[in-house]
Amino acid sequence: MLPNLNGIEATRQVVSKQPAVSVVILSIYSDETYVMRAWKAGARAYLLKDSAFTDLVRAIEPVIQGKSFFSPKISRILAEDYVRALNRRVRLILTNC
Repeated sequence: MLPNLNGIEATRQVVSKQPAVSVVILSIYSDETYVMRAWKAGARAYLLKDSAFTDLVRAIEPVIQGKSFFSPKISRILAEDYVRALNRRVRLILTNC
């Protein structure tokens, strides 16, 4: 937590003023809401503090290349959510056929 400013808003402000800057978020929050808000604000990477050192070393190369990087736990959460959303769409399509 930052006084008078949170990491997501700080990211938004930094990226809006300096689009070439690549922001890496270190957070204790692993739920999708925080991750998606950080990504939409312009963060290139979202790392959990409990694995920050290992993940930070692994995140540097992709972020420098303009790619995104997520802690493995975050990647699993996002992948599971994507699969659930895809399954809902498939069920909806099949129901309407």
